[in-house]
Amino acid sequence: MRRVLPASLALALALSAVAVTGVAHAECMAPQPFIAAPSDGVVPPNPVVYVFTPRWMTLEKVRVEARDQATVGIAREPVGGTESWSASKVRITAAKAGKIAVVAVIRGYGETTFELRRELTIATPKPTTTPKKATVVDYGVSRYGWTCSHEDVRKLGVDVAAPAYRVELMVGDEVRRSSVFPDSSDRFFSSHDDSEELPVVLKLGHINCQGDSFEWRAIDMARLRITALMTDGSEVTSGPVGVPSPRSERPDEPQAPR
Repeated sequence: MRRVLPASLALALALSAVAVTGVAHAECMAPQPFIAAPSDGVVPPNPVVYVFTPRWMTLEKVRVEARDQATVGIAREPVGGTESWSASKVRITAAKAGKIAVVAVIRGYGETTFELRRELTIATPKPTTTPKKATVVDYGVSRYGWTCSHEDVRKLGVDVAAPAYRVELMVGDEVRRSSVFPDSSDRFFSSHDDSEELPVVLKLGHINCQGDSFEWRAIDMARLRITALMTDGSEVTSGPVGVPSPRSERPDEPQAPR
């Protein structure tokens, strides 16, 4: 399911890109909202999904439609986002297995609203073994600049697949900052399909054409705890790991988390 913005909103986004520099670049895109769920659309009973919305947009409401008129309940709560996006956790309860559609109503510029739909299938999951602990992998630094924007991020992977991840900045045993990330920030851009399988890459820093996801100012080594937020509502957490600031190395020189 590709996300398609109303023509008036798409035009406003294009004009805003030109307004930044006076020149529109073919690679300059405005991020779009999306509903994070497993790529195959199959979820367990009483699933949890996440709605990610760029900060300049507002999630007005979420509803769930069941094709067979089954009784469906929904509980929505905001969870910590970043300076670039907000995130909402949506818990769905259904009387029986079957097809449902999650519909998010988004407000963009002014009073312009549009809907996102994500088709899902509730099914009893096959028995699997979920790791008790997640492992964080350091993919190094991505850093470049051009006409419209720039990127300066530390890229992290996680060996447990999930639609969303909680990234916590730790000082000792205290959580100083908590943000929920999608499995890939590339999902914010219209060239990607909500159901496309993408590798887990959490970008911490300034993301190209988007903004800040993590503030590295005055931090040389961040002590992070990363938690995979599973669709059944369970969580798989990494131990605290030391992650160096992007400015500590040249691009494409990965360092293992401490």
